Amino acid sequence: MYIKTYNLCMNTKTVNISLSSELMGQLDRVAKERSSNRSELIREAVRSYLRRRERWEAIFAVARHRAKKLKLTEEDVVQAVREIRSKGHA
Repeated sequence: MYIKTYNLCMNTKTVNISLSSELMGQLDRVAKERSSNRSELIREAVRSYLRRRERWEAIFAVARHRAKKLKLTEEDVVQAVREIRSKGHA
């Protein structure tokens, strides 16, 4: 993916990205369905991704803190997950 940015004014930048024809078609269909445009959909997708990433980072920070307190290793956690999955809970 090629990305180039331009500074248009203090608060916005323009980003050029390359998308496959299939992805562009999907983007255009959704934009039309929502009476929106590509830029707004992409902004919404980026905001959504960043919020989700922030939430996951917070979850992992809590988990790292608890694991440290309990002196658990990554392997301990992996093993616990395997055990739970093998019992059909996931």
